[in-house]
Amino acid sequence: MNEKGSTEFTVQEVVDQAPHSLRSFYQYFDGKYELLLTLFEEEMGLAVDGLIAASSEGEPLDRLERVIRDLYDLCAPSRVSKQPLFSEFAFRLLVDHPEEVAAAFAPLINYISEVVGAAGDAGLLRPGRPRRMAALLVQTATFTAGRNVGARQPITGDEVWEFCLRAIVPDNVADQRL
Repeated sequence: MNEKGSTEFTVQEVVDQAPHSLRSFYQYFDGKYELLLTLFEEEMGLAVDGLIAASSEGEPLDRLERVIRDLYDLCAPSRVSKQPLFSEFAFRLLVDHPEEVAAAFAPLINYISEVVGAAGDAGLLRPGRPRRMAALLVQTATFTAGRNVGARQPITGDEVWEFCLRAIVPDNVADQRL
């Protein structure tokens, strides 16, 4: 996939690159979709681990800014991430299998909910539900980054962060941070 930059490949191409037979492949996976889903879940786990490592220290809004900016970069095709699992496959998966997407994104939502909750505990948020806010922040960062390809005036990570910040904190807090 990384060589092609796409999730368009055949099971036979996978088997040809691996030291396993076609029969072995089908012992582990029902087909290409299951392989892609497994890889997506693994990549999400690694991405969440990286986001946590990069944003686990500091003030809640600083942590939230780091995770939203990094998430945007991960999901922006041909920017920081060259991983087609975070761009084309994730969007197809969302349409066809929303339950699997929810499961794959759950650790990310949980972590961002914790950070948003910490900001709420510090009195830095507008009234609302931290888990819902976290889900909206994730959707804003991932979908904006993923659908930004080919735009005449692409939306930047800075713009996404400013939008997210202004959505969840009072104006006076946002004005002090921007």
